[in-house]
This record gives sequence, structure tokens and C-alpha cells, in this order.
Amino acid sequence: MTSDDLTRLERSFEEAYDLEGQEREDYLARFAQQYPELTDELRALLAAHAGSAMTMADLVDASVDALARDQQDAWKGQKIGVWTISDLLGEGGMGSVFLVERTDGAYHQKAALKLTTSRLLGRDALSRFRAERQILANLAHPNIATLIDGGAHSDGLPYLVMEYIEGERIDVHCDAAALGIEQRLELFLKVCDAVDYAHRNLVVHRDLKPTNILVAPNGEPKLLDFGIAKLLEADAIDVTIMHTREEARAMTPQYASPEQVRGEAVTVGTDVYALGVLLHRLLAGRSPYGAGLKTSREVESAILDSEPTRPSNSVVDVPDDGDAPSAEQIGEQRGLSANELRSRLSGDLDNIVLQCLQKEPERRYASVRDLARDIERYLRDEPVSARGDDFVYRARKFFRRNMRPLIATAAVASGAVALVTFYTIQLAAERDRAELAAARSGQVSSFLTEIFENADPAESQGETVTAIELLDAGAERIEGIEDEAVRAELLRVMGLSYHGLGQFARAEELLRTSLTLLRKPGIGTGVDRARTLSALGYVQQDQYKLAEAVESGQEALQLATAELGSSSAQLPFFMTNLARIRLRNQEPQEALRLFEDAIEVQKRAGTYGDKMTRDTLGAMVIAYGAQGEFDKAVETGREAVRKAEEFDGALNVNTIHAINNLAMSSHDSGRYREAVGLSKEAVERGNKLWRGEHPNLAFFEGALGVHANATGEFSMSQAAFDRARQSAIASSGQESSDYLGHLLWRGRSALQRGDIVAARQLHEEGLDLGERLFGIDGTLTLRHALHLTSALRLSGEIAAAEAQFDVVWQNRDKLRPPKQLLAKRERARLLIERQKYAQAITLLEEALEQEERGLANTSPALIETLTALARAYRVSGDTESALRLASRANAIAASELPRDSWIAAVANAEYGRALLSAGRADEGRATLRGALSNLSGVLPDNNYYVQRARKSLLAAGQ
Repeated sequence: MTSDDLTRLERSFEEAYDLEGQEREDYLARFAQQYPELTDELRALLAAHAGSAMTMADLVDASVDALARDQQDAWKGQKIGVWTISDLLGEGGMGSVFLVERTDGAYHQKAALKLTTSRLLGRDALSRFRAERQILANLAHPNIATLIDGGAHSDGLPYLVMEYIEGERIDVHCDAAALGIEQRLELFLKVCDAVDYAHRNLVVHRDLKPTNILVAPNGEPKLLDFGIAKLLEADAIDVTIMHTREEARAMTPQYASPEQVRGEAVTVGTDVYALGVLLHRLLAGRSPYGAGLKTSREVESAILDSEPTRPSNSVVDVPDDGDAPSAEQIGEQRGLSANELRSRLSGDLDNIVLQCLQKEPERRYASVRDLARDIERYLRDEPVSARGDDFVYRARKFFRRNMRPLIATAAVASGAVALVTFYTIQLAAERDRAELAAARSGQVSSFLTEIFENADPAESQGETVTAIELLDAGAERIEGIEDEAVRAELLRVMGLSYHGLGQFARAEELLRTSLTLLRKPGIGTGVDRARTLSALGYVQQDQYKLAEAVESGQEALQLATAELGSSSAQLPFFMTNLARIRLRNQEPQEALRLFEDAIEVQKRAGTYGDKMTRDTLGAMVIAYGAQGEFDKAVETGREAVRKAEEFDGALNVNTIHAINNLAMSSHDSGRYREAVGLSKEAVERGNKLWRGEHPNLAFFEGALGVHANATGEFSMSQAAFDRARQSAIASSGQESSDYLGHLLWRGRSALQRGDIVAARQLHEEGLDLGERLFGIDGTLTLRHALHLTSALRLSGEIAAAEAQFDVVWQNRDKLRPPKQLLAKRERARLLIERQKYAQAITLLEEALEQEERGLANTSPALIETLTALARAYRVSGDTESALRLASRANAIAASELPRDSWIAAVANAEYGRALLSAGRADEGRATLRGALSNLSGVLPDNNYYVQRARKSLLAAGQ
């Protein structure tokens, strides 16, 4: 029986099934005249399914599944390309998916291989399969399963090899982990981002369902199976996917849109609809059309003719079905009672889901990004577009969202007034002498109000010069205040304001004066002194007076604990500040312990989720990064941004720092394009806030330069670095730590991309400045010396590089752990230059072991160590080990980095050299040619990596 016969039987079965009596007999008679060879099969089908609601589609699906199972044993152990089949993972109408292992000896890897297991579905199915291979090859997104390999089997059947995801389907994962509503929405947003990415690359998935969305052990969802995807532009790839009539069947009925059921044109709205069904299940644990639908016909009828149930109603209206979870069970899986869950879903979430499930595509969200934006608005407690423009609704949302920020918004602009409310309220709350405290609070408030009463916040926001002039005028008047307690409080507030404007020396002067007053008998409490000490420590750390900063922070925490107790809701403020200082002092483990203790105190005190939580989470992001725990850093960073926007608003220094920290964590985890987007957002908001030069702007622009450099967007990187230099010089001068940090980032970026001349100049300037500011063993000085060592080595000046490196190696304990690993790698590379291969390999193996303990196995941070170790083995003559390590580095680069990444091309070039050394000349030359082509496409001809790849090719006879 051919595929055309099956198609004809399917259509005829559907038509005849709806007829009765003589009408059916007449139909069968006409059918027999046209297709006598199929008449018996059609009558047998109708007889076998008399009284059943099964469709021909159900029959075909069942037949294919049975055939695949029959063939499972036949495939086991067979070799396809470099892959050997070990087990069946699943089967469907287009083929089977097998667990395979790479067995060519290059390196060990498990993967998922998809193969058409019969010709049952004919040429069009093979065409769709080939299209899937091309579609996956065109998509590169962290939440879309990566295509590893593809080709044709010996009998002409196409196959593709994808990364093997050892995960659970998304709905099972959410229920098993008992994820709350917010956690489910955050996970769903990642799915939306992947689907939106596919849409922007002209691909509609058309089969979005839980079995095609797996959650990996690291918590990241992965989108699978583009087997029935349709390109938005017909000529986007040179393949034909399917005919129009077949498109109607290329779907999963439970998640199909009305237009799919009717066989109409498919658009992005089709995926929006399926995402709505998925979201309904994730939130309410039920299908929007109930649990009683057993067949494809019943499901399709409901999709076309029935209105979907609101998620909030689905939770309660659960039928008495032994296979369906009860309302209480659904609630428990989300950490709520059934009534609580219904209340949570009622309103915005109901409306979001129902807008996705509109029968008419034009009434749904116009794009998946629009759907995601509404969910993001919900999570920020902002009005969602699905609600409409009801005034009372929007007013209530605005008040709830801005209840805290509204109190301080007017003061944010000047850099000082934001502290008034906080400190005056704290004065009254912390002292037993309530009447005196109230009087002093009034004096503080009146004094600051008088200073800033003529500054319009809407206009003066970000005008640094105006703010400093106002502070200077106020500072001159403080000496005239007789009450020393009031004077001490004002000095503290003013000191913090100067600190916020980057005037560190002036800030320290005022804070020390405040502390001197508070140490007098009867002037201040332990908490007063603790707050001033904590502020002083923060100012000291920004001047790299780290030992003094730790001392100030420790004393502040001791005073606060003694007076407030270990469970006070105020204690996390002091714990977090000390943790920040310890982090800057290269003590990330101790910092994380303090951060985690601060979170625990907040939970015990019932204040978790407030402004202090945002501060703690934001700082934890940096600490996790310092430990190499980048996935934790990204996860914590996203929570920190959400909390910052919720409590501080979008245009706030804390929110912007949270976004920038998340960008840096995304970079460290290999999410380079995500880092660029976040960094651009931080810069944009920073310019709106300060409207001029500021140390923070220099920092944010410099970070953008680093991220853009990693993606190969060099013009963007150069422009960002130029703006960072201008901001650093204008706000802090060239003799400053801000400018020193700018030189470090710019030089490191130049070094990474192989611009050795520029890197050397920048690090020489940075080394000279660092020695003047912090001495030869200062942390920033040592980092410049480390990178200058690399530049000298790559220039061939080995003796000079070794001399430069000596001071780094002697003081390596002063570097953060990730920088200590950089130093270890550089020492190994210097040893290689002296042909001391065994020592070099030992160091690099130690570095690799340390990284593998702290990093994910696919982290791009491993690439540098793996390629360095591969080279060490290669030049020492151990070609087998070299090939294994270079292959692993190349695989990480291919799966985790953008396709046009020059970093990936560098790893690819080392893999080519390893292939050559292993005697695989043709593969090695082909790999090197590809790497050279990629490098030449983004880097100049005189670049170190371009020249090195070309030299390797010439040596290989090309």
C-alpha cells in the first residue's frame, strides 16, 4: 500500500464515517468503481470502528507507532554515521528517536538521533524530515535543542542528531517540583523567548506541547521537534515542506488551533494559541476544554465549537474522573489550596490565557513577544493589555506597584533626598526616647528640605554638578547646628549622598566626623554607630581601602547584633554590607555565607521579598559569579532585577545595577547576546537617570563594550568603550580607580580578540597607573600585569613576559578565584614556551579540575582551559589526549556560542590542529579552513588568531 493509498483511505474514511444507511452505501459504491483495490480495506475499517469515534488519523498514528515498535530491536546496535544506536527514546508519525553514542573514538558523547523508520508516509514525510534538519541548523538559541549532526542513512533515509536532553516534560517537571505560579511563569517566559526567536527567524513550530518542551536538570527548558515547522517565507530555505491539505493533519489535536483543525493558513498566531493551551495546563493543571475528550474528533469539535474554560474555573470544575487530579491536588502542586489557586488565577491570568485562545487569530496576541510582555507586566504587578483600559483597574495597579517608590521618587534626582524619609523614620523607630527622636527627626527633615526645596526633581534628576553644589552649601551649614545627635545624623546622610555622586574622599570625611560625634557618651545608640560604620565601610571599599572597610563592616554588624538581636529584621542590612566588602576583599565564600544568613533572617522575620531582599540578591549575583557558579548567578540575578523593579522602579540606580549584574552573569555563563541586550538596557536607563557623566555610566558602558566584544560586534564595542573612557575621565579623572578599571576591561577585550598591540598599550598604561594608585601588589595592578604578561608572550617576548609574571605569581592569593585560574593558565603557557610540558600539563589539569567542580559541563568558561591543555598535550606528543580535549572544547563552543563567534572559531582552529597532529589530515585542513574563514570574516588580516590559523594551514600543505 502506497502513501497515496493511505491518504485516499484517510480522506474516504472521514467522509464515509459521517454517512448513514443508503447514503453510506451509495458512497461506497462510487468508491468501488474508482478504487476497487481499496474497497475491502475501507469497508473493514468502517466495520471495525462501528460505534467508535476513532478517526483515520488516530488509526494511522497507531499504525506508525506499532511499526516503529516492531522495528526497535532491528535498529538497536546499528551504526549510522559516527553514531551507534543504543535504545529507543520515542516514536511518532514521522520517525523514531533513538539514544545514540558517538563511537568513532574522537570523543564520548550521547545524543538523540531521529530517523524515519519506514516509507509509510511517503515522499512528503521525507521532505518534512529534511526540512526539520535544515530548520534546526538555522536556529541557535539556548532554549532550543541544538543540532549536532545530520545526513542520510545507507538506504537514503535522512537522519539528524540533536543534543540529548535528560529532562522531564515541562508540565511533569512543574508538578513534581511543586513550582509556584511565579516560578511556572518564569519558566514559561523562557519557552516564549525560544518560540519568539524561531518566529523572528521565520519559523512557526506548529506542534508546541509538553512532550516537545523538556526541562533539563539545570532548570532550563529546551524546545524540541521542529518536524512539522512551517517557514514564514516560502523561499527561506530551499526545501518543500508539505502540501496545503497535509498541513491540516500536521498537528497534535489537543494543542491545535482552530485554523489548523480547519486546514487553513498557519501563522505565528498558531503558536500563540498552543502556548495558551500550555499555559492553561501549567497554571490550572487542566485542558481548557475539559478532561472528557477521548478522541481526535471530539477534541477538534471542542476547539471549533466550544468556548475554553477560564483557568480559575478549571481548578474547581474538575469532573469526577479517576484519572484526573482533584482540585486540591492541583493546588498542592502549586503550593496553594484550591481556593487560593483559583483566586490567584482569577483576573489577569485568566485574561492572558483567554486572549491566547481566541478562535480568530487576529484577536489573539499579535506576537509571542506581546504575550511575554503581558506576563512580565503581571509579575511586576503592572496592568496587562489583556485587561483593557479600565480606569479603576489601572489606578489600583499603579498604586500597588508604586506605593513605596512614590514616597521617595522626588528625592532620587538629587542623589541625597532619597535618604531623608528612610533615615528620619529610622531615627524614631530605633530610639527609646521617642519625643526627642521625633524632634531630632523633624530638624533633620526640615534642614534637608530647606536645602533642596528649590530643586525640581523632574528637572534636576541626574544633574551631578547641581547636586554637588547643593550638598556643598548644606555641608557648610551643618556646623551651626547645636544638637550633636542631629548634626551626626545629617553628616551621615550627607556623606552617603556624596558617596552616591562618586565623591568618595568627601564622603569619608563627613562619615568619620559623624562617627566621632556618635562615639561621645549619650549622643548615639549602638545602631546609630553601626549605620555610620556600615556606610563608612562601603565608602572605604570603593577607595580600595579593603582592610579598613572589613574592620568597619565587622564592627557595624557586631554593634547591630548586640543591640537588635540575631533575628531582627534590620540585621540583614548590616550583614549584606559586610558581605559586599568581603566580596571585594576576595573572600567570596565568606561573602556567600553572610548573604545566605541574611536571607534566612529575612525569612524568619517575615520580610523576605522587600527592598532589603533585592539588595541581598543583587550582591549575591556577584558572589556566585566569583565562585564560578554562573547558572546560580543568572537565576539569582533575574530575581534581583524583578525585585528591584518592583520596589525601586525602573529608573533607579539599584535597578540599573541589578540589570548590569545580570548582564555580567549572563556573559560569564556564555549567554553573550543576552548580555549585550541587558547591558544596553542598563546604559539606556543610566543615561536617563544621570543625564551626563557619572562613574556608574563609565562602568555600564565598559560592560557593554566587553559583551559586544564577545559577540564580535566590534563597532558597538569600540563605541561603548569610547563613551566609558569619556565618562570615567569626566567624572573621576585619569588618576582614578574608575579609569583604571576602564583600561582593564578594554585591554582584556583587545587581548581576547587577538589585537595584541592594542592590548599591550592599554595594559602598560594600566600597570603604570595601578602602581601609582595602589602599589605593585594592588588587585587591579596585578590584573593588568597578568594580561600584559599574555600580550608579551603572544608577541614572542618570553623573557619579558616571565619577568612581568613573577610579581603576579607571588601575589596570586590577592586575586579572586577565577583570576587565580587565569594566572595558573598563564604560568602553564609560559612553561610550554620553555618546553616544560609535564609541569604545564599538571597545572592545567589542576585548573580544569577546579573549573569542573564549579562550572556546568557546557560552560564556555571551560573553553580556554580545554584548548590550552589540548595544545600542551599536542606539542608534548600526546595526540590522543590533545584530540579528546580539543574536540570537547569545540563541542562546547559549537553548542553554547553564537554561530559567528570568533571565540568559537579560535576553539575550532585548535581542534583542526589536533586533527592534523592525530594524522587526520583532510579533516584537519577542512576544519582549519572553516575556522580561518570565520576568523577572517570578523577580524582584520593582521590579527594574531587569523595569522596563526593561516600559518597552521600553510604548515599542513594548504
